[in-house]
Amino acid sequence: MYYKIAEKLEEVKTDDRFQFDTPVIAVLSQEEWRTDYNKKLGFPKVMEEDFSRTHHTKAEVYGEYIAGAFVIPNRDNILGPKDNFLFFMNENCIAFVDNEEFVSEIVANLADTKKYKESKIELFIFDFLWKLVENDLEVLENYNNSILEIEERVLDREMEDFNREIITLRKGLLELERHYVQLVAVSEELAENENGFFDKDYMHSLRLFSDRVRRMQSDARRMLDYSMQVREVYQSQVELKQNSIIQMFTVVTTIFFPLTVITGWYGMNFINMPELNYKYGYVIIIAVSILIVAGCIIYFRKKKIF
Repeated sequence: MYYKIAEKLEEVKTDDRFQFDTPVIAVLSQEEWRTDYNKKLGFPKVMEEDFSRTHHTKAEVYGEYIAGAFVIPNRDNILGPKDNFLFFMNENCIAFVDNEEFVSEIVANLADTKKYKESKIELFIFDFLWKLVENDLEVLENYNNSILEIEERVLDREMEDFNREIITLRKGLLELERHYVQLVAVSEELAENENGFFDKDYMHSLRLFSDRVRRMQSDARRMLDYSMQVREVYQSQVELKQNSIIQMFTVVTTIFFPLTVITGWYGMNFINMPELNYKYGYVIIIAVSILIVAGCIIYFRKKKIF
């Protein structure tokens, strides 16, 4: 698909080289790119468009054009498969190479919703970049709420699956932070305007995008730090639980230790131990044992040990 930037994005059809009276947006498959890169769009050579080698978002400036790639995490499944596409830009055209429908849907949406006072490709670039992150404030808010919920459960000692949940959240936040860093790098590379493709009076839009994404990156980093604090709270709760168990065993051991001494003492069976032949010796030992246990329990309860 081809669009020209007029008052809005208007779809155009042509089999010949474009007459660049207004900037052109092209959304092509790999096969279409190989056919149209020079005949229609005027790019000097075919750039590498192997999607398998596209691992991160980037932009590289060449003499006559800018080339790069986008790797976009799926906001419904941050850790799942990503949307990959390439882009090539010269003074009059920006071409997206996408084998899926990701870019087509964004450009079609912009064609329906956006109007332009002037035919400036940098205005389209700002709108396109913003479309990539327009729902991310809600995504980040959901991450924040999830961490708050986990913290509440930890404080209530409902800690099942804590490690799995917090690690999944941290992986998602790290993926988003990495994505934002790369988007900022791309927007700053474009804002440098080394080729002079863009009108300097409109470069503030790219800088505005960079500032907004930096704030999102800062939010993601803040939540990563917050998740570490929650993890420390969880570790404290685990240690408290372990200490409570150890304390219980210590109290039980302390209570029954005197009985162990008595058992060991009278288990020696020396012939001159008068208690062994005493008529009430057995009852007395039972009473003494009960008194010792009761006394220990009363003492520990007074000290609020349990």
